[in-house]
Amino acid sequence: MELSPYVLVMISLGVLFFTSAILALYWCTKTGQFKDFERGARSIFTAEEPEGMQTDFFPGKKEKIKK
Repeated sequence: MELSPYVLVMISLGVLFFTSAILALYWCTKTGQFKDFERGARSIFTAEEPEGMQTDFFPGKKEKIKK
C-alpha cells in the first residue's frame, strides 16, 4: 500500500499542529495565564471607556437610551 505525498503532508501538518497546541497549553499553565480571566478582561477598559458602557456606534446610528 502506497500513501500519496499529499496524505503524508497532511499527517505531518496535523502532528505539527497538535504538538504546537499541546505546547501552547503547557506554557499557559506554567506561566499562570489561566489563573485570573477577569483581571485580563477588565484591563482593556479605562476611564474614557468604562466597563459596560458603549462609547462607539455605527455611522448614522444614534445612541439608544435605556429608561
